[in-house]
Amino acid sequence: MKARIFIVIIFLLLLLGGSYWYFELKRQKPQIEHILPETSLFVIHGEDLNATLGALQEFDWFATVESIPFVNTLVNWSSKVDSLQATGRLQSNVTELPFWISFHSTGSSDITPLYIIEAKSFDWNSQNIVALLKTLTGQEFTTSTQLFNGFNLLNVEGGDARLDMLIQGDYLIISEENLLVEDVVRALENQPSRLVGDFYQRVVTQDLQLILNTKRINELHQVFFSQGLDGNSAVGDVAYLDISFSNQGISAQGTSQGGQLLMREDANIFGKNLIPITSTTFSWEPVNIGLDNFKELLRGEMLKISLDMNFSDISEVLLINTADTAYLMRELTQLSEAKTSVQDSTVYSESYLNTSLGYIQQNDFVERLTSGVQKMGEPYYAVFQNTLIMSDNLDALKTIMNEFDNESTWGKSVERRKVLDDLVQETDLTVVKDFDYGSESVLKGLKPNWRDFFNENDNLKGLLKRMHFQLNSNNNGYLVSSSLAFNKARSTSVKSDNVTVAPELVVKANVFADTALSTKPFVVRNHVNSNLEVIFQDQATNLYLTSRQGEILWKKNIGEKIRGSIHQVDYYNNKKLQYLFFTDSLVHLIDRNGEMVEGFPKQYSTPMPIDGTAVIDYDNSKRYRYLTKGRRGNITLFDKEVNPLEGWNPKEMGAELLVTPFHTRVRGRDAFVVVERTGEVSLLNRRGEFYPGFPQTFDLRFKGDVSLVKGPNFAGTSIALIGQEGMLLEMNLEGKILQEKQLFRPTTRSVYSMVNDVLETGFRILRNDQNKIAFYDMLGQEVFEISFDNSGNLDAEYYNFRNGREIYVLRDRERNQLYLFNNKGQQICPVIPASERIGILYYQNLSEYEVFVNFANQLNIYAIDAQ
Repeated sequence: MKARIFIVIIFLLLLLGGSYWYFELKRQKPQIEHILPETSLFVIHGEDLNATLGALQEFDWFATVESIPFVNTLVNWSSKVDSLQATGRLQSNVTELPFWISFHSTGSSDITPLYIIEAKSFDWNSQNIVALLKTLTGQEFTTSTQLFNGFNLLNVEGGDARLDMLIQGDYLIISEENLLVEDVVRALENQPSRLVGDFYQRVVTQDLQLILNTKRINELHQVFFSQGLDGNSAVGDVAYLDISFSNQGISAQGTSQGGQLLMREDANIFGKNLIPITSTTFSWEPVNIGLDNFKELLRGEMLKISLDMNFSDISEVLLINTADTAYLMRELTQLSEAKTSVQDSTVYSESYLNTSLGYIQQNDFVERLTSGVQKMGEPYYAVFQNTLIMSDNLDALKTIMNEFDNESTWGKSVERRKVLDDLVQETDLTVVKDFDYGSESVLKGLKPNWRDFFNENDNLKGLLKRMHFQLNSNNNGYLVSSSLAFNKARSTSVKSDNVTVAPELVVKANVFADTALSTKPFVVRNHVNSNLEVIFQDQATNLYLTSRQGEILWKKNIGEKIRGSIHQVDYYNNKKLQYLFFTDSLVHLIDRNGEMVEGFPKQYSTPMPIDGTAVIDYDNSKRYRYLTKGRRGNITLFDKEVNPLEGWNPKEMGAELLVTPFHTRVRGRDAFVVVERTGEVSLLNRRGEFYPGFPQTFDLRFKGDVSLVKGPNFAGTSIALIGQEGMLLEMNLEGKILQEKQLFRPTTRSVYSMVNDVLETGFRILRNDQNKIAFYDMLGQEVFEISFDNSGNLDAEYYNFRNGREIYVLRDRERNQLYLFNNKGQQICPVIPASERIGILYYQNLSEYEVFVNFANQLNIYAIDAQ
């Protein structure tokens, strides 16, 4: 009996054991597609971390990218593993295993990695892991287990480190966040909690594989930026992209699967000659024309251009391809007249570049026209180059037309045109981001901690050059193509004991004149080949045109000293440029070959010698006006043929003028801004008459430049000035005082002056204590303060080349010494001898400034590393 019972028990045990092994063998081992959680924003996959990092370190830009803490951690960890392997202390080639790094949002502005490593020749277990960590760090670690949904999580602690792990088959999952490991458990349990499906192909055909969770694009965007994305980014559920690296940047190609396709026609890449080089972003996409009376007049493709206007205010301009320009203009005019409000006595209309501009007082017009794709306020419009151009910022619309006329567009730039021509020419969506001009707007939109990070890493911020992104639909999803181009990465300064050492001066070229030079170097453009050249005069009244390589192209004696500036004009409105300037009694117009244009020089007369000139073109029609400033405040305005104009022959002001008066046009209204040193501000119309609210008189002695911040109308456009004792004044063109702010004056010798950005992005304020200087921003906040002994007689200039590349220029007029500082107050080169104001160009791709300096009888062109 006992023997029978024993046999039954043995049989049951064998049956139970056999069943266990049968079901265990039948159970599918976890694969990576079961592990990657749907909460992931994106995943990076590679077959060999060590080899990948080794390849990346060969590129010039990697040293800059290594400033990113995550990348720096990977490099340090890999290097330590390599070192321990070399000494024989570590047997496991853990950095040569396949890996996945999944990134997750773990806070409003935090992104945390989840690491997944696949073993090939050994099994993961707690003892091996602890031994590995101890070898790597030299610290003792303790372990504990946590049961979550039937899975054993391994908690490892040592020193300040705490890691949560999960071992599943050949995979080790690691994170500093317990929640992320729990997300893996949920993925193992439930299909909807997984990022990828069973169709996932883990093959790395290029350097890396990127898996992008397109359903969480907005969540990824909100980690970095204060505002979410506009509209619905319907580009599938998951994108699988092959990533490749080169010395020029990063490219990605692949597919986006799942989700709903946008059923619409492709958009042509049109209007290349209408995209200003200064555009921050532009994109093409199909559009359904939503208004019946425009459907036959417009084609279903739209180009959207973003421009940085008025000190980092981004304005959008829409361009839609036209099918019938004559009927389109008639329809727009009728709509404009029908929508004119009762308060307006006339319909707004203005001619610019011989094109009629109009205005539609209807906030939802653009939204209805584009079937809800694009929203915009009441738009100004023009039909130009067979394209309907619309913007709620009139100056942005004019910029598109003006840059076309100046041939300063992507289509006219050889390098940029090639970028556009290399794109797929018909797509569902094409987006191009130019960081040369768009990085400031990107930084402005970042959350504070990310903005601080990029401001502290100038080299990283300056590395980004351009990004493009294209989508093309196919039967199953979208074909995706993208690239991120880098500027040339280079080390620009040497640090010793935390002090920045300025590099030595590098002279790229120089030119020797017959005698000492008497003007600044004016950088001008050759209209034949678009090359930049330099024109200047010496004391023997010789005029020189030279190349940037130091070659004298021609020399001409004009017999008199130039008064004011040398201006480039298109006198015959034929895209050919000439040089116009005033001497004591003559107006000269010389062509690019050094020959006097027929009919010139022309005689002119003013009551007093002049010391400032300006050229005005009201509507960019090349019907020029020439303005001169006399030494005692007289202003004379001449027509194109140098005939004095009524009301300006001369316009006598009460005292010496602070700067040469300048012209602005706001919503079709022309105005001249005139400021006297002794505190009077005037606004004059084209006839030389005062606008209402002017002149305004202040108990101040103004010093430096006059800054204009342009807005949509006179009330929204402002003038900024500063008194030499530190009173910052801002007023609009209706004469209303917007701000009066007294800046701190540390000594009675402290003198304030305003310094306009030469590139017209704003202004800075200089405080000179003679043994110390300080610069302030537009809000009166200090940028930097440094010790600086000087004569008290300074010329100051400011250049904002964006991307943190700012140059503060000081020239001591008595000592003929030139100083260049960056935005941290660090001197970026040795003192340069200089007898006149200078010129500066910036080459983003070289990270280099080119500085044009006149001293004695030499023009010197210096190359200075951008810092």
